[in-house]
Amino acid sequence: MKKTAITIFAAFSLLLVPNALNAQDNNTDTDKPLTERLMDKVVKQKTERSAELESRLVEIYEMDKSDMSFGEKRALRKEVREIEKTTTNGGGGIYISVGGLVLILILLIILL
Repeated sequence: MKKTAITIFAAFSLLLVPNALNAQDNNTDTDKPLTERLMDKVVKQKTERSAELESRLVEIYEMDKSDMSFGEKRALRKEVREIEKTTTNGGGGIYISVGGLVLILILLIILL
């Protein structure tokens, strides 16, 4: 009885997930789903930020550093390293270990 109730609950929850993903935001008149609009916004923000960082790098590289003190040069080097680290970090992403994947598969097999 308990296993049937869990299976029915899991089936209903899987049926409701696509409806939640296709939900439209009523504030805009576009035909794009909410997830696509959010992704477009995130991509736009990332490109704007990367353009700002790139212009700052160009500005630093074009500076005349001969009149600067050691501390100022050091601060610029740290800033360049930090900017390069953030730009080469990439998309991030979600990583899952093999043990975690096996555990998830076992739970899915047990529940269904």
